[in-house]
Amino acid sequence: METASYIFTPPYSAATPTVSQKDRLTLGFFKRLVTPDDEEALVDGCRELVLGDENKALKHLKKAMHLADGAYLAGFLSLKQERLQEAVNYLTTAAENHSRLGRYFDKYGISATMSLPITDEVAVHVGPNLRGVLLGLVEAYQGQQQRWEDAIACLERLRRLEPDDVVVKLSLAELLLEASPGDRNVFRKVIRLAEGIENETPVHTSLLFYKAKALHGLGLLDAAFRLNKVDDVASQIRQLVESKESASMQFVRQALHGRMRARSSSVNEMVASKS
Repeated sequence: METASYIFTPPYSAATPTVSQKDRLTLGFFKRLVTPDDEEALVDGCRELVLGDENKALKHLKKAMHLADGAYLAGFLSLKQERLQEAVNYLTTAAENHSRLGRYFDKYGISATMSLPITDEVAVHVGPNLRGVLLGLVEAYQGQQQRWEDAIACLERLRRLEPDDVVVKLSLAELLLEASPGDRNVFRKVIRLAEGIENETPVHTSLLFYKAKALHGLGLLDAAFRLNKVDDVASQIRQLVESKESASMQFVRQALHGRMRARSSSVNEMVASKS
């Protein structure tokens, strides 16, 4: 049986979810009599989301924010609608109750998956778990008057939980360089984050690019050039780390459509392999 799926693609545009049996999200009269109010609101919110009415969905989900699953969906819907403080409040509630995430989604056969942009060029799919919630919080903090410290704290928490997660390393590297441009200690930290990383997926490619920028910031341009000396993208790295242009992520696009495509690598495949 196919399950309902909520996929938010960058920049948080809602894709049409599909569900084979909508009656799973329709509570009958007698069922409502024995269903707690917050659970009822969660189910109603999920049904409206399946039907494509995000405003009605959020209205219901706000009544279910005491449930981890309700707070999770309300948080990401608020993030999508750029209600950043509301998103922070809901996602914080979800994080505080993360051990209960997925309980009602499993009960009603719902797959609540989000597609979250990590950089301008790379997005990852996240689910109803602590990792997904904390990555959502990072995005909300970044958009809310540049709350760098709060965003970095979320990522550092994730690093303690999942020290080898390349997505977390990439997000932290980008945020550190954005929050403290020119800070040599930050350059060194970014280089440490990329230790042992090879050019395997678009996420790895992006992290190597930030390592090259950090090496360049420390005046180690030759080391940055040698970073990918076995690849045909090395000259692109050198050109971009010397460039002042904001469109430097062109390198990632070139990698995605060149050598990375030949390897049949994609963010979605990487996420699927971890799940």
